[in-house]
Amino acid sequence: MTRKKRPRKRRRGSLYALAFIITLMAAVVLSLTVFFPINEINIKGGDRYPEEEIIAVSGISKDQNLFTCDTEGAARAIENSFPYLENVEVIRSLPGRITIVADEAIPIGAVKKDGGWVLLSGQGKVLETTEGDAQPPHIPEIRGIALASAEEGAPAAPDSERMNQLLELAAALRRYKIEKVYGYDFSERVNVKVNVGDRLLFGLGIMTEIDYKIRMADKLIREELDPADRGTVDLSAGGQGIFWPTALPPDTVTIGRAVDSG
Repeated sequence: MTRKKRPRKRRRGSLYALAFIITLMAAVVLSLTVFFPINEINIKGGDRYPEEEIIAVSGISKDQNLFTCDTEGAARAIENSFPYLENVEVIRSLPGRITIVADEAIPIGAVKKDGGWVLLSGQGKVLETTEGDAQPPHIPEIRGIALASAEEGAPAAPDSERMNQLLELAAALRRYKIEKVYGYDFSERVNVKVNVGDRLLFGLGIMTEIDYKIRMADKLIREELDPADRGTVDLSAGGQGIFWPTALPPDTVTIGRAVDSG
């Protein structure tokens, strides 16, 4: 009686399959350890800080593997360590390049706190704290928002409703390219104000239809008001703007003045 040889062939096929899997796993391990070493790290943006400090904080170094380095953790570490860096991305590219891309935050204003000032970004992040009563030069004052805490590099901890309103207002002003913002005043919930150019005080009423109101303010500045006009503009009604050509009140929020040290 002859013996069947199929089982031996099946065993041989299983051995081949096992060998293939082992070879494939070895190739994967090698690709993640030996192949694709990082040989170049570039920085785009963030000129405020030395490149070597940014790279050191990222935890990424040359000769690490391109695919096993922690890019998300590196981005978080950079944003936490360098307050003026926002929207940090760490990008891999073959054969061995890491590119750290960051935006430099621009302060939208400063809140007075504990005998000093807290500078905030457009994302509500604490960029810097200063001591003394002197308002930081060229930085708009933010009035009517109290900060519970202010740790550099961390989100500000204020009344969240007013902070969200501030960020919405600042974003609308940027969107319509309204420059020379001198101050924000949230002291009256029913009439938020913004000082533009230290000559026009816009009363926005309650914080509704902000995009529409700022678009109207932009149109008034560009098309209807004279560059020499000074006074108060009431936009609270929403459908129209009312201009009173008067001097700004003496307690109007304004920008920090540079001090002549000479």
